[in-house]
Order: sequence, then C-alpha cells, then structure tokens
Amino acid sequence: MIPWEPYKLENIVDPYPMYQWLRENDPVHKTINGDYVITKYQDVKQILNDKRCDTGIRLDWLRENESQLSDQLNISFEPLKIALSAFPLFMNGDDHERIKKFMHGVWEVRDYSQLIDIIIDRLAKQITLSDTFNFIETFANKLPLHTISAILGIDQNDLNILMAETKKFFNIMDIYVSISKLKSEVDSAIILIAILENTFELKFINPDESLISAILKKNDEENNPLSKPEVLSVCFSFLAGGKETSSGLIGNAMYYLGKHTVWQSYLKEQPEKYVNFINEIVRFDPPAQLSVRKNRNELHLGNRTIPKNSTLIVSMASANRDEQETLHANEFTIDSNLKNLSFGSGAHYCMGDWLGKSQATALIKYFNEIYHEISVIGLPIYNSNLTIRTLSKLVLQVKP
Repeated sequence: MIPWEPYKLENIVDPYPMYQWLRENDPVHKTINGDYVITKYQDVKQILNDKRCDTGIRLDWLRENESQLSDQLNISFEPLKIALSAFPLFMNGDDHERIKKFMHGVWEVRDYSQLIDIIIDRLAKQITLSDTFNFIETFANKLPLHTISAILGIDQNDLNILMAETKKFFNIMDIYVSISKLKSEVDSAIILIAILENTFELKFINPDESLISAILKKNDEENNPLSKPEVLSVCFSFLAGGKETSSGLIGNAMYYLGKHTVWQSYLKEQPEKYVNFINEIVRFDPPAQLSVRKNRNELHLGNRTIPKNSTLIVSMASANRDEQETLHANEFTIDSNLKNLSFGSGAHYCMGDWLGKSQATALIKYFNEIYHEISVIGLPIYNSNLTIRTLSKLVLQVKP
C-alpha cells in the first residue's frame, strides 16, 4: 500500500480515509519524493506556529528554476513573480509583517451583508424551479468573485474574464507544480495585471470608497511605500484568495445540506444555527486542506527526526478530524463547535475568513428558506487542486 496518493481519484473525491490511515499509522509520513506529510492536530499546529518553519516555497521554487523553465517553455515568468511578490501566504519574517501590517490598515471586518444579498438576488434570477442546474457555476463560483470584485472596485464588465483567469491562476497554489500549466498561469497573471493596472488608473483619477482606492491612498501616505509590483500582488491576494477559498466553502456547504433533508428542516426551525452549520463545514470539510512549510532547523515530531530544509506538507483538514485530540472529531455535528485549523494558525492565519463565512451563511440560508427541498442530483465532481478543495460540478434540484 502507498499511503500518500493524493491524486488518486478516490482520494480527490474523499481524502479523509487516507488522512485517517496516516494519522493512525504514520502521522509523520515520508513520501517517495522525500517530503513529509503531517496529519495530527498538535503536530500541524506546532508547525503552523513555528516561525522557523517558512512558507513561500512556491515563490522560492519559481526563482530557483526560472532560467531553466524560461528556456524550456520560451516564456518570461516576471508576471507570475510580480503577482506573488507580496502574497502574504508566500512571505516570512519582516517582509511578511510589513505586508500584513499594510493590509490590516485597509482591510477590516465590515458588514457586507447588503452587498452579498443584492448579488445573491441577482444570481437567483438565472435559474428556474423546473430545471436542474450546476450550483457551482451558477452560485458558488460567482458569488465570491462578484463580491470581492465589488469590494475592490473592479469594473463589473470584467467579471467573465476574471472568472476564467483567477481559476487558472490559482493553480499556482497547488502543492505540486504542473509544468504544463505554468504557461497558462503566466498568461492569466498578465491578463489580471492589466485589469488591475487599468483599475488603478481609474481610481487615481476618481477615488471612491473601494478597497483599491483605500490601498492606493494608504500607500501614498506611507513613509516606506510598497512598490508597484507589491501593490499589484496585494490586490492579487485579495482577488484570488477571496474567490477560491470562499467558492470551496460554499460548494461544500451546499453539498452537505442537499444530501441531508433533516438538516434542512433543522435549520428552518432554528435559523440561528446557520452560523454553526457553516462553522462545522469549515472544520469538517474545509476548502483549505493543506499548507506547505520548510523547516530551517532540524525538527522532532513524535519519534521521527526531520532534517532541516525539508518540505513539510501539513494537513489542516486531517488535523481537524484527529479523534485523539478531540472526541468525535471525525463526525459532523452542527452544534459541535470543535476547534480547528482550517484557516491556519499563527502569523499566516487567513485575513478573510469572516468574509467567506458571511457569504456561505447568507447563500445557504437564502436557498434553505426560499425552497421547500434541495436535492443533489448525481455525484459531485471535485477539482484536482490538493491545496484548495473545490467542486467543479454539483447538480441541484430545488422544490418550492
């Protein structure tokens, strides 16, 4: 048996039996590549909080292999490097603190419920009750993109382009690089940079209440302002990150709701529990499944010693179901309120968790309150990105 086969179809569909086997039999598993897969709660939490375990491996890999890859594929990787240059997920130490402090200065928890409701109402007009429809294409992908684009202040006429290009660009976040997809990711970075630069020009001339206007204004006031590539990368972080993880959360939540009519009834009777339901989805089947670190020092986990500069694949999704840490962690319970690491821990904790949960809660509540019954038709289809668990197809039928 090969315990770590993440791209095997059955593990794409349901990775949790694989994670459970690893937790119980080989919680610090050395892969055939020499990487280490970490699956137990305390080990994962330790690495996520250890400042000696660096993130940013993808950007480092790109810089180290740029010359060879550029010759091999006959392209420049400069657009991709610009897009990732100030991505907090790929930064460490003082550079990370500088960018995070800047982003916190413009990004605050706000009530976007009215905006979210308006977008949901607009999207809902696209379906008819007599039809089955792919919930992912119709809602799960569109709501997060429309929401973060409106917050950023990007022209809504660019939404179709953004939908296609953010999806391709986000492949760069997967734990294993597909060389064949790199050109597509570079092309997407070029297109997205052009859209952002055009938005910058418009906001310089006519500043407004948008997030991009706030970013440009704050940067103009900084004693040590961000470079133009860094400003672009910060916007990439909001745009790409805000779309993909929220889409995964919404899709997973609707799948679980559609498969369990008893939960539909329960939530109708106790609407205050919608927040609990989404929080349990975040824990039990999170969109952010894995994160990658590199340890600068020798690391000791359990009875295994990990050499310094090893690649560590830490599974938050597995850690959340560690029953040695929390009883019944491998069971879905709306009122469980069990601890989880789904949005990370420590310095790299996700800044936008609240917005993703707000959108998921609003959309699930809308569907469950409007329709008498929601049914999943056929089997869902999952994308093969290991880092972010998202659906590409979830066919629903709704009854008034």
